[in-house]
Amino acid sequence: MRFSFTSYTRTGLPDTTPETTNPAWSSPGALSDLHDTLGAIADLETQYEIERDEIEQSSGTEDTKKRDMAALEDAHQHRCEPHVQQWAKLQGRTE
Repeated sequence: MRFSFTSYTRTGLPDTTPETTNPAWSSPGALSDLHDTLGAIADLETQYEIERDEIEQSSGTEDTKKRDMAALEDAHQHRCEPHVQQWAKLQGRTE
């Protein structure tokens, strides 16, 4: 069966409430804030992956690697938390 937009006919009048005609993410700066926050999270994730790979490939003992991985995980959570909270706040603002 081929897809066709004709099977989706509009009924009634369009919704012109402020929320549908001007969503929060279209406000000045909101899209930029979303972009900046997501970019910061992505940068932190990339740095975490690099540091994790360095630990895994290091010549240390397994105990040392486990300790270093635990410390890295704690530091990663600490660095990401403010950005993740900001992301959640921005998502709430756009819904």
